[in-house]
Amino acid sequence: MYQQIRVKVSIVFKLLLFLATTTYSQPSKKNYFPLWTYHDNYVNIHGISLGIGSSQEDDRKANTNGLKVELIGLGIILPLIPQSPIPKDEYAFSRLTRQPFSEKINGISASLSGTVCHCRTNGITVGGIGQINFKVNGISASLLMNYVQISNGVGVALWNESYRMNGIQLGLANYGAKTRGIQLGIINRSKDMIGLQVGLFNKSSRYKGIQIGLWNENAKRSLPFINWSF
Repeated sequence: MYQQIRVKVSIVFKLLLFLATTTYSQPSKKNYFPLWTYHDNYVNIHGISLGIGSSQEDDRKANTNGLKVELIGLGIILPLIPQSPIPKDEYAFSRLTRQPFSEKINGISASLSGTVCHCRTNGITVGGIGQINFKVNGISASLLMNYVQISNGVGVALWNESYRMNGIQLGLANYGAKTRGIQLGIINRSKDMIGLQVGLFNKSSRYKGIQIGLWNENAKRSLPFINWSF
């Protein structure tokens, strides 16, 4: 009887020690209002966050509730990148998902040149020239290039590209590896899509839906004007 009590007490003590260690190892976040920089680590900014540039490798764990303003971002060099940042397969995508967010924005993220950030935005993100975001729940818009790994909402740019797209892509050229929704553009491409493609040239390897355009291709057939697969 005494031995059983000792075992139970030991288990409870170890559990409490584990919880205390875990809590201690996670720094508490500081809160700032109404203005602060998003370059600081472990912060909650309620209002406006300011900064110059960011990168995919940042691990700042900064939260902005309001407006994030990136004065000069790496989006300015996106037209020069040698290849797309969107993964080619599920394995590469799953590796990205294990990387913690550098920032979370609840509201509006704006950059005159465009941002490159492993961020999650709930709201609107606008990049002047181009942008790379990990996840956007809302609207992502850019003048030239708009790369979003997971897009739940609307993407607008001359070139839109996502690995998982649930919503609408509107641009000159659109690509979604796994698309559930609508693509509207001159050239629309997808590997796996359920929805609607409207453009001059539409192509999808695995497709369920309707394609409307000058030329339409899917796994079943290739047809001018209108094509379908169910």
